[in-house]
Order: sequence, then structure tokens, then C-alpha cells
Amino acid sequence: MYWLTEKFLKLTINTAHADSVGSNPITISLPNPLGEGATIETLLVRIIDFVVAISIPILTIVFIYAAFIMLTAGGKEDKYTQGRKILLYAVIGFAIILAGEGIVKLIEAIVVGEASP
Repeated sequence: MYWLTEKFLKLTINTAHADSVGSNPITISLPNPLGEGATIETLLVRIIDFVVAISIPILTIVFIYAAFIMLTAGGKEDKYTQGRKILLYAVIGFAIILAGEGIVKLIEAIVVGEASP
């Protein structure tokens, strides 16, 4: 919790020298948690990279589960079909996740008018 408050919620309070009237202005600045020069595009790319990194182990677990369902069907057509559906939906979901970066580039091209390399 300390790291979170230190990294993201830290307010830098700078007190300026008192002027002739005796007022004491306070300047509050909030640093960008994404780093210097970060944009919405970099935020989206980081989120997509995180989702892809998490989805690969989940996909592996779902593949193993679907294979287990299919192998232990024991001649029951409904269990085998259930395993095939799980496998199909896992592949479709992973394809959508992988298309995420392309979707970000497409939205950027529509909004900005040109895509960055």
C-alpha cells in the first residue's frame, strides 16, 4: 500500500517564498504515473500487453481442461461436443485478444487521421 501511495498518489507541494503582502502561494503538481511523455496510446498498449501476458497461461489451462473433457468423454457425444465448444471459444477469445493492438491502431488512424509506425 505504501508503494501505491508513494508512486501514484504522491503530491509534490512546493511553497514559494512569501511576497511583499505576506501571502504564501502553494503549488501542487501531480506527476504522470505512466512516465514522462506518456499518452493514451501508450496506456492502451500497456493494458493490451498485460492482457496478452495473462491470457497465454489462461489459454493453456483452458486447452488442458478441454482436452481432459474430450478424452474422458467415454463415448458420450455430449461431453465430447462440450470439450470442442470450450476449445473453439478459447481460440476465438485468444484471437480477439491478439487483435487488440490492431484495434488500437485502427482507432488511432480514425481519430488522428494517420497511424504511427
